[in-house]
Amino acid sequence: MPSGTARRRAGPTRRETRLKFDERLVLAQWRLDLFEVERIGQLAEELKSPNLEGFDGEGVSHYHHVLKARLFQRKQLPSDLLLQYDQNIVRHWRVITEKRHQANNLYPKYFQYLSLLFTEIYLDRYFQNPDTLLNDLNAFVRRFNEDKTEGDKIQPYEPEQLNKLAFWSATGSGKTLLMHVNLLQYRHYLAQHGKERNLNRIILLTPNEGLSRQHLEEFGLSGLQAEMFSKDGRGLFAGKSVEIIDIHIFGIRADYMRQFKEYLEEEGLPSNEDRMEFVLPVLKNLGQTKLKTLKLKDGIDFKRDGPKPALDVPPEHLVRYPVVLDWYPRVQAHISRGAGTSQGAAEQHEGKLRDVQLAFMDFDRVFFELEHFKSEKAWHNLSLSREQVRSLLARSDWYTLYIPETELSLTRFGRVRAWEEVAIALLKKYCERYYYYRKAEYENPHLEYRELRPDDPNFIEEYRILIDESEKEIIAKLKELKQAVERGEWRDIEHDRFRGICFGQHLYRPLLYLKGDNIEVRPVSLNEGEREFVLDLRSFFDSNKGFFKEKELYLLRNQSRGRGIGFFEAGNFYPDFILWLLSGSRQHITFIDPKGIRNLEGKNDPKIRFHATIKELEGRIGDPAVILNSFILSSTRREEVTWWEGGTNKASFEKHHVLFQKEDKATYIEKLLTKSLILE
Repeated sequence: MPSGTARRRAGPTRRETRLKFDERLVLAQWRLDLFEVERIGQLAEELKSPNLEGFDGEGVSHYHHVLKARLFQRKQLPSDLLLQYDQNIVRHWRVITEKRHQANNLYPKYFQYLSLLFTEIYLDRYFQNPDTLLNDLNAFVRRFNEDKTEGDKIQPYEPEQLNKLAFWSATGSGKTLLMHVNLLQYRHYLAQHGKERNLNRIILLTPNEGLSRQHLEEFGLSGLQAEMFSKDGRGLFAGKSVEIIDIHIFGIRADYMRQFKEYLEEEGLPSNEDRMEFVLPVLKNLGQTKLKTLKLKDGIDFKRDGPKPALDVPPEHLVRYPVVLDWYPRVQAHISRGAGTSQGAAEQHEGKLRDVQLAFMDFDRVFFELEHFKSEKAWHNLSLSREQVRSLLARSDWYTLYIPETELSLTRFGRVRAWEEVAIALLKKYCERYYYYRKAEYENPHLEYRELRPDDPNFIEEYRILIDESEKEIIAKLKELKQAVERGEWRDIEHDRFRGICFGQHLYRPLLYLKGDNIEVRPVSLNEGEREFVLDLRSFFDSNKGFFKEKELYLLRNQSRGRGIGFFEAGNFYPDFILWLLSGSRQHITFIDPKGIRNLEGKNDPKIRFHATIKELEGRIGDPAVILNSFILSSTRREEVTWWEGGTNKASFEKHHVLFQKEDKATYIEKLLTKSLILE
């Protein structure tokens, strides 16, 4: 990516005092700042598991689910916007891999996905408002320069520099596929902003004819039009087709790659290291304990056998709990970073799409975007119609829209495109909510309790850890942990970036927490919030034997989609943990999810409201020996949750089964367990 350029120093300098090359990549640091992290490793840490490669049955990448639910809370990148970017990436990836899938499935690696996600963010902001992007970048440059010497300060960006992007990728990282997706991304934003005619030519330069022919074949595999450049005239698809030109480079020394590698080493940049796979066995701890779990009866298939839902008049449930769309972060992202996005909903203008906005919309575009969304989600049993889309937008009882009043004023015709984007975003959220509502309506009567068995998909057999051989200390700790597991020694093995947790009440041991840029774990290891919950629960269990007199406690990590227990009525929610508290003849089953809540929709967000929804499910199944509960463990501090009505009164949060993991560290476990025992 482009960076500002460091000014030359007037006199000789000592090499070791200069900023390293990667430290001068200001655009890279700016984009990390949007994610509220300082290092790329903080962003990539939980995305490295190969189990996360691919898309779920609804056409959403597994990476998106992790980014949304586990890593951070974003002021400038709300979940809705990240989902929009994700669906663009998935759509483009499927286009270029449709033919390639005939041999084997091909999905983006985590570093490829992040590269494409960064491209989405940049292109969206560039096409929306390049002046704002320029101001934001230069504001970041000013902050960057504050503690730098004169020789290391970065020059401000100029407007003509914004239309250039470069990616630095390692050998074998799939640069060709990324380039093909980048092309589709660029065309997408051109079309979205009505600037297709601005694209005159697409030219790919290669060093020789052999690579030109190879690229021509690759474009064909990706379903993209390409042709060899001809100096005698432009081809049939000029303007739409990629023109491939090979240029002969003279005077380049044959050892330039060696020199480049030496330069990287001199700059202190990471080089590719040999990697090893470490297999860590897991011991199950279920024994003869008879625990109950929720399962769908065999043979129940909503898509195959259920009623075919048609997008229709909102049922009363969806009117009582409307879709919420906050457009402020998107507007503010294109106005000024300094404007902030922390306003509470009570301070924001609530708008509606009225006849004046609907009259100018291109409903064909809106409808086809919704059809495309349905296709990406693989909801082939859902029926859509233009008439119903119009009817839905003509009524406003099914949504709450927070948007600046000026954005709904027809002060310029360009606003119409933005209104269409608002309508599409609302309809997508409603379509998803409606589909899950109908799916849960069909499946819930077929849910039942079954005995948890050792072959349940939530149990794992082993961890597979891919790690650089240079990580000798962690490798030594992993070997120590493996030996302890094989000898049946139950003790934690720790390192500053690693912990093997042996909690006797978890139904398999050990649980892993691993942190590092050069480490991949499958299944994915615990994140910080999950680790802290397990350690806090273990500490309470060990220190409060009186509380557990005549009670039994068990814990199991709930796997993600396709393996764990999920709830469609809560927006396809997969809580991170299942906790059993056995007391007398009753099993109190509690679903627990440590997460940041700053970007949830409010008290009526499906994940928060799930504490009430699950009680409805409990009543529907009707087994008095099983009590169901759900809790959110918030890593967000109370004062940061500005959307909570009535201020940040702790009792109000606790009433909705939201507990604060950090500020109430000494009490939240006892509150959770005590509330789980209450027969509501």
